[in-house]
Amino acid sequence: MKKMVISLIERALCGAVTLDEFYSIWPKELESDKFYNEIYRDLENAIEHFPGDFFTGKPKLDFFTNSKEYQVLKEHLKKLNE
Repeated sequence: MKKMVISLIERALCGAVTLDEFYSIWPKELESDKFYNEIYRDLENAIEHFPGDFFTGKPKLDFFTNSKEYQVLKEHLKKLNE
């Protein structure tokens, strides 16, 4: 489970996961875990608010890397890799 969550965070940091995909692959077993529930909420928020170019629809990674959502996901990733 932990490896899958790490993978999701890494993909979210690059804008490579959609909300639908996130909802379908998040492990249901983690719903009652307080630590993972916080990660779930933060991942959902980051994926939902990932900036994209209005005209091309392409992700704006440079904007995202300077966001609070990005920093929060990096912190979760750091804790999971300890």
